[in-house]
Amino acid sequence: MQITKVQFTTTPLSKPIGPLDVLLFVLLPGLAAWLLAEDSFTGFVFGAGGFAIIALVKTVARYRSAKLSFARAKVHLKDNGFNPDLEFGHMFAMDSASKKIAFMSLASMEYEIYPAREILSCEHQWTSTPSSNGQILKKQNYLVFNTTNPHSPLYKFRTFDHATGELWLARVKAVINS
Repeated sequence: MQITKVQFTTTPLSKPIGPLDVLLFVLLPGLAAWLLAEDSFTGFVFGAGGFAIIALVKTVARYRSAKLSFARAKVHLKDNGFNPDLEFGHMFAMDSASKKIAFMSLASMEYEIYPAREILSCEHQWTSTPSSNGQILKKQNYLVFNTTNPHSPLYKFRTFDHATGELWLARVKAVINS
């Protein structure tokens, strides 16, 4: 096996909503509004508004830090001889010239580089559900990679829709089988 596992240092992901955030942005505004207005509904509205604000701020911060981490991971890949010319979100990147795929884990700040011969298969999986007008909807689309690595034999990535899954399956197979 010639799988390369690389740890990279980059901006850590923003933290999710914690107890201090709930205290500062939900309980305190709700309590203050309840005490001033002497109305529990007003307290609830201010508490819910505080939660909505902190949830929005944390979501945007987490997205921006994930985007920055992925950009730095790509630079790190390029510095180590991997030229990512095809990228699937923040999940994996492919170097079609050297026929390698790098699976990213932004949470642990590492990636694993697999040569094409270490990828046993790639398939597009989905769940079919009938709609009210009789059509079949293809939901919950995933790209599934089977590898020779006994520690990480399976990688599963959600795709936006069925067409995106089929497109990326064709791209992966073109890189692996070329």
